[in-house]
Amino acid sequence: MEYKDPVFYTPADNRVIDLAVMRDGELRSAVYNEPLGQVRLRYPGAEIGEWEPIAKAHEESFRHPPQEITEERYHTMLEILPPVGWIQRDGESTFKLAERTSGNITAIFAWVGGRYYEMSDSIYMSHDEIIARVRPGTRQG
Repeated sequence: MEYKDPVFYTPADNRVIDLAVMRDGELRSAVYNEPLGQVRLRYPGAEIGEWEPIAKAHEESFRHPPQEITEERYHTMLEILPPVGWIQRDGESTFKLAERTSGNITAIFAWVGGRYYEMSDSIYMSHDEIIARVRPGTRQG
């Protein structure tokens, strides 16, 4: 089988172990120069797959829907590091943490209708997308 951008990974959590490079007619780990059988000694169940779908699946596992939190938690997180994309508009507020959980996933916070929320999703979500996720049926821009 031919793979586009092959990697060694663990299917249970879609965690990439190493790049898979063709050496001596077989895919071997880039760092240790090991074939799949040897990689499996350190990572039982390891497989070879394509980078993009594996990375997307891994990142997806870190997404979490909005959950209501306390006002104290909201303000603690707002003050812990400089926020990313802090927007206050129309009586609503959203911000994201600069530190990412994995890939493009980070903690996102919202104040909507006098209530506070936390979720994990893409750092690239807009204010309107966050508000729509917290309050389904609202605008998306």
